[in-house]
Amino acid sequence: GLEQIRLVARVSRYLNGDHAVLWLAAQHWKRLDIREPTFFGQGYGVTFEAIPAAVLNAVGVPYSVALQSSLIGMALLAWWWLGWCARRRGLQLASLAAFAWPLLVSYKHFCVVDVIGTGAGRLLAAICAGIVLRERLTRSHVALAVAAGGFAAAIDSAALLLAGPALVWAGIRWLRSPRLWLSACAGLLVPLAWIGLNAWFNKVHPDHAWHQGWSYQPVGALLEQNLRDPDRLLGAHGPELYAHGTLVGAVIVATLLIALMVGAWREAAAISCVLVQLLFLFSLEKSFDARNSLWFPAARMTLCTPMTTWFVLTITLRAALAPLQRHALRAERQRLRLVTALATFGLLLLTAASSTARAVQWSPRMRNFIRSGWYDPFIPIKRVQGMT
Repeated sequence: GLEQIRLVARVSRYLNGDHAVLWLAAQHWKRLDIREPTFFGQGYGVTFEAIPAAVLNAVGVPYSVALQSSLIGMALLAWWWLGWCARRRGLQLASLAAFAWPLLVSYKHFCVVDVIGTGAGRLLAAICAGIVLRERLTRSHVALAVAAGGFAAAIDSAALLLAGPALVWAGIRWLRSPRLWLSACAGLLVPLAWIGLNAWFNKVHPDHAWHQGWSYQPVGALLEQNLRDPDRLLGAHGPELYAHGTLVGAVIVATLLIALMVGAWREAAAISCVLVQLLFLFSLEKSFDARNSLWFPAARMTLCTPMTTWFVLTITLRAALAPLQRHALRAERQRLRLVTALATFGLLLLTAASSTARAVQWSPRMRNFIRSGWYDPFIPIKRVQGMT
């Protein structure tokens, strides 16, 4: 919360090209003058992030503050939703971890969130993940989860890193309930309709897409380079106290091994989905886009990594501990509660240490960012100076 407010207060004095376009989009949304379904000048992306900015501006908040607040707000809301859903499911430690994760993750993660104007897709993917955590899903829940996850991937392909494993994990369970299949198909109509709308618009207005999308052709040499240096895609999403991409990858692989050891095949399938997607992203040319930029540009491809890591850890540890909780003797249950209490205490200590480290280094980091941002080759920043 408070650190994100400080970030908004600092960076709202500056803007980049994407932010300026979203300011314009906010004006269009206020007038309900929707020119195209995608981000201006592109055949992909959306301007939904400008909607809350338009609402805030309508009550007097300058666009510079409104947009930054919207981007940070959607990121925090996604975490709060996951924490609330975990608490409803009885996963108290996972819930606490979700609420604490924004403080545990590297400051670089929220710098990317605030500079790269995306957020709606990740929020929808988090909604999907939170819904499938429910113990009992009704037909409406299934339809909503598929619609949210599918639409998230349709408007922001990076959101598939969370929506994909969530739907794989839940979908395997749904296979045993034919009554849910029709609901899943109904939910799938939402992303399919959006994809169809974009295809129609691109055909009718072929000249609107000035900026073409990147190639999705995997390249083996790029995969090898990124595996040697995973920080390019994952470093910004590691913990504040040890922000290295290697640690992120190691945690996900270790979680897969735990799932295999305890026979949690559904969880193993979800984690495998994550690893396959990461390897695919590691092999794309986009991972080297503006590689010398200050804003960790490749990290925008993996912005869902912290939430995805939380999700696979939650479902795997739950599957591993469930037999103990059901069949353990009274003394064993007491030991399990003691371990949970110690883990909670350790999480609180890590959160406090992470917040302290970030607070101590905050000012020099921000000064360096703003100073270097003027000459950034990827997204150079400009001073707002009354442009609101």
